[in-house]
Amino acid sequence: MTHGTLPYRVYRCSPAYWLSPDSTGFVAKNILIVDDSELIRLATRHFLESQPGFKVCGEAVDGIDALEKASQLNPDLIILDIALPRMNGLQTAR
Repeated sequence: MTHGTLPYRVYRCSPAYWLSPDSTGFVAKNILIVDDSELIRLATRHFLESQPGFKVCGEAVDGIDALEKASQLNPDLIILDIALPRMNGLQTAR
């Protein structure tokens, strides 16, 4: 399809486009959950794994644990709590 003289393409507008399964099939995105509350980690894991295309590859209980697991597991996405013991979420993200 063209628009004027330039080719016109429709792109997905989602800010998390790279998290969506691609058009060729299902590619699970690996997610690391970082929270000091076991209940929050469990609820987050349950929710994410109930959604198609998401797989929790690991959990961490604090910032230092998160850095170690992120380097080992190489997740596509990290869900990071801000208020963490030993190293807070902002320090961990840096």
